[in-house]
Amino acid sequence: MNDPPTAQPARELAVQAQLLRDQGRWSEALNADFAAAQADPDNPGILHNLAVLLTKFGRLEEGEAVARRALALAPDAPILANTLAHNLLAQGRLTEAWPLHAARAQLPELNNGFPRNFPFPHWQGEVLSRKHIAIFPEQGFGDQIQLARFLPQMIARAGQVTLLTRPPLVALFERNFPGLHVVPAEGNTEFPDPDYWATMYDLPAMLRVGLDDVPAAPYLTAPAAAPAAADGFRVGLRETGNPDHIDDRFRSLPDAMAQYLRQALPGTIVDLDPARSGARDFEETAAIIASLDLVVSVDTAVAHLAGALGKPCLLLVSGFSPDWRWMFDRDDSPWYPRHRLYRSETDGNWEPAVTRLIADVRAIAAGGSGPTLP
Repeated sequence: MNDPPTAQPARELAVQAQLLRDQGRWSEALNADFAAAQADPDNPGILHNLAVLLTKFGRLEEGEAVARRALALAPDAPILANTLAHNLLAQGRLTEAWPLHAARAQLPELNNGFPRNFPFPHWQGEVLSRKHIAIFPEQGFGDQIQLARFLPQMIARAGQVTLLTRPPLVALFERNFPGLHVVPAEGNTEFPDPDYWATMYDLPAMLRVGLDDVPAAPYLTAPAAAPAAADGFRVGLRETGNPDHIDDRFRSLPDAMAQYLRQALPGTIVDLDPARSGARDFEETAAIIASLDLVVSVDTAVAHLAGALGKPCLLLVSGFSPDWRWMFDRDDSPWYPRHRLYRSETDGNWEPAVTRLIADVRAIAAGGSGPTLP
């Protein structure tokens, strides 16, 4: 059977758009995706690619409309539901997004935190009084630190809560959540049979958390830190994130910009990269952060830890494809009230954001006018 008249041009345009994405030529890729969607407006795959790029550029209402059109054409495609969920999360429409976000369980690249062949029911919001629930880790360290704010509600609801978490978080969570049974999630893990299980990202969904319901007060404390090696203004710095993260090229500062930032910041600079700080886990990093006046970080777990501890944090966020939790077009965060956000240009230029941040840190260090940090 011959292809419909519009199919071949649309396919060629979609291939062209993919090549442009692979080369990081995002604006050109967006134009090609628009052209492909115009050529074949009923192709859910082409519409999905367009919705993803629109969302990455912060054109959220357009991206939502395209994602909804794609999902209407292919209602059983989990990747389309997940894409729409992330668009709505970036808009702050959390309660609309959580049910769609459940589609991640069907995506191999996103369901790595879900247990395999586990003979117990997945918690769907059932009453947990006198029940035992096991909570599994999901996504990265930063996600787990961010979502740990919901653990007290789970402890209050359930008869017993077992949290499986990666070893670097064990000590931090054990000291902060009395009554929680923390188990290192590494290798073969033994713990009592639960009545239900959930993952960390299930918690806000099942608790029906909206943007106005986010528990934003500090919820972690640090152990006593060793005396600081130097007096005066102390800035904790993290210029790069996990190089294995799929979006690290957007989140981490280029080498030259990282060096410029480090040299221009006032006061004593304390490196928060554990490879250089010597911290063996997040509890030890928390102790270092507690000794600081301020944290400056890119979007990585250190920024979440600073926010959870209530430490002022100036956060460098990519203007293109930021993580959903930092949203768009705002310099504050509903998740961490003492964060202030500095966004790069959508073309990847960090210089204006870094220059503004340096000026603000200098003003704070001098005791003058800087960003308002509650």
